[in-house]
Amino acid sequence: IAIMLLQSMRRTAAARSLHVVLGIETSCDDTAVSIVSSDRKVLASRRVNDRQTLAKLGGICPAFVAQQHRALLPSLIDECLGSIRMRASDLSAVAVSSRPGLVIALKEGVSSAIEICRSHHLPLIPVHHMRAHALISSLIHPELQYPFIALLVSGGHSLVAVVRSCDYFELIADSDAGSAGECLDKVGRELGLDCSIDHPGAALEQAAARAPVDSYLSLDIPGVASSKGAMFNFAALKLSLLNRLRKAREEGREIDKEKFAAATQHLVARHLCSRLHSSLQFLVKEGSIGEGTTVVMAGGVASNTYLRACVDKVCALHSMRLLRLPPSLCTDNGEMIAWSGVRAIEERSQSIIEWPDIPSMIYVHARESIGRDRTREIPAKTKLSIKASSIHADNRPLVVHSKDEYRLKAQL
Repeated sequence: IAIMLLQSMRRTAAARSLHVVLGIETSCDDTAVSIVSSDRKVLASRRVNDRQTLAKLGGICPAFVAQQHRALLPSLIDECLGSIRMRASDLSAVAVSSRPGLVIALKEGVSSAIEICRSHHLPLIPVHHMRAHALISSLIHPELQYPFIALLVSGGHSLVAVVRSCDYFELIADSDAGSAGECLDKVGRELGLDCSIDHPGAALEQAAARAPVDSYLSLDIPGVASSKGAMFNFAALKLSLLNRLRKAREEGREIDKEKFAAATQHLVARHLCSRLHSSLQFLVKEGSIGEGTTVVMAGGVASNTYLRACVDKVCALHSMRLLRLPPSLCTDNGEMIAWSGVRAIEERSQSIIEWPDIPSMIYVHARESIGRDRTREIPAKTKLSIKASSIHADNRPLVVHSKDEYRLKAQL
């Protein structure tokens, strides 16, 4: 009996040292719930969206997605808990996305999280949505160490950051206007691609994959691949592409949708890679990172295989490793929120709100910087610029040049 009692005590102690966190994600159109443990196991996961209805509505409708979250969250949470035979009171904490995102959508997730925490005396962990996209990489890559670089590209954001802890990020590059995901989505929708199954950006990628090999060269927009500074401006590129489409239609010219999709994808890659190159060159020069540093590409656009291959060439140019994530963890998901909660507990984050202090509501924000803003420190001109024509997802090396020399590096 004494031995059995001792074994039971040890099991109880082990269970207490294992953190199990419920994650709730409602920043946009995905209603996602997941339960993740600190031993890197996804215990349960549910995600629901209604692409067909949103396609009929012409894009994201905040009121509709908020109603979706409100209707689905209770059942999804119960399903996750029930599938692993766990009670809410057995959780270590509840993590929820609270910024940035659609305010009306974020409020639904936060309300559900607060209700659970106050009812079951659990800590509440508000999570920065974009930080969660970066941190999810360590769930499936235990070897990932701080600091690492995050290239975060989604429908609402395009940025480069240095990640030094779950709470401390340094913003190196941001977007003046627009994002990579928005640009791809708007062009995909304007082309009239079938978006009933997936979002327009994914439809555009599929169309581009069917285009002839050299289609990426069929469009030229001057200035797209300039490496001046590290600030993105996908709004200008989006406007140029949409104007090309509309002008062609006004003139009665037939548009090859697949070729246009391939060219669009390449132009987005050129702009993305040139700014990433400027960011990495600055960080290497200042000595805060060096060869062998890991670059994590995350966010919904990171699931685009063409863009990922182009970014891989830039990372290789700087002798850095690009860490790949499965598509399911690139798009918005509950796992990244739950795992951010686990990291917050392990790193004793100040963001954790213990249950006696949990208010009836917490503020949510449509926009919030990912961390310390260093974008003004990036030089307007880089020492070595990437030759625009070499930014393509193939086996040719990147060509970089300065005023006096040309160099060849970064074989894939």
